[in-house]
Amino acid sequence: MLVVTDSAAALPSHIQAEFNIEVVPIMLSVDGRTAEEGSLGESDLSGAKITTSAPTPGAYLSAFERPEAADGCLVVTVSAQLSGCFQSATLAAEMTGVPTAIVDSQSAAGGQALVAIAAAKALRAHSQLDLDQPLGSSTKPSSNTSHHLEMAAKVTQQVASRVRLVGVLAGLKHLVRTGRIPAWAGWAADKASIKPVFEIRGGEIKRLRPAHSVEAAHHRIIDMLQQSQPRHKRRQAEPIASTVQAQASSQPQLHLAAVHAQAPADAENLLDKVCHEITPASKMISSFGDALVSAAGPGVSGLAWWWEEN
Repeated sequence: MLVVTDSAAALPSHIQAEFNIEVVPIMLSVDGRTAEEGSLGESDLSGAKITTSAPTPGAYLSAFERPEAADGCLVVTVSAQLSGCFQSATLAAEMTGVPTAIVDSQSAAGGQALVAIAAAKALRAHSQLDLDQPLGSSTKPSSNTSHHLEMAAKVTQQVASRVRLVGVLAGLKHLVRTGRIPAWAGWAADKASIKPVFEIRGGEIKRLRPAHSVEAAHHRIIDMLQQSQPRHKRRQAEPIASTVQAQASSQPQLHLAAVHAQAPADAENLLDKVCHEITPASKMISSFGDALVSAAGPGVSGLAWWWEEN
């Protein structure tokens, strides 16, 4: 079986290889020229007018044709509220004979990456959980394959519901240049040293209270992560640990991604600060791809995470 995601997940290449995750590139229109994300150099993108679009159903079908996908494909997409990737993957699933389940990560970048990794781990675990009903997004494969795919998709949906991504923009100049906000608003924010803070959760981008510096935003993001740690086991919590990662400890386990847009030092600093207080069960640094940089601008940094309860 194979996990497929789109390039909005910004998965590092070594993570793709370790978990055998197939990445379908988002499409870019750069000054009217169409190209796959990751295929152009910085000189091609600098100063260009960039728009993005979801991969075509044909791009997903090509992924479904990989030998590893013959027994089934679990597709994890960027939030369906932010892109047409979920719709495109759904159309592709209707056109293929490969058993397929599609899960909306309800996130992007490092948050989506964490969901894709959880999906790969769940597939490897060949979950034996009992479900009340199968997922409606699956095709009708053999019962054994269908069972494994449905179990993995169920676990992946649970992880998607827990993932949070909180970040800070270095400034508003990029949003002014691309016409997303008026010039006067950007000027006023820069004069007041305001750094916009945002969260992607439940599929939506939400504006949070701005900070007066990137460092102050980082402190608040770390505090949000710490405050989000489950204090008690939920009585009816799904046993995600048994299908994603068995842990000897009964304490919640942190899965963490430091994210950035051309700001690796900020991401490394954030990750170091968290690891000084908490030992994550897994961690990585995830760099935004061209599509996300074109939307948010360079200098973004933040954290994506979810807590695994045992």
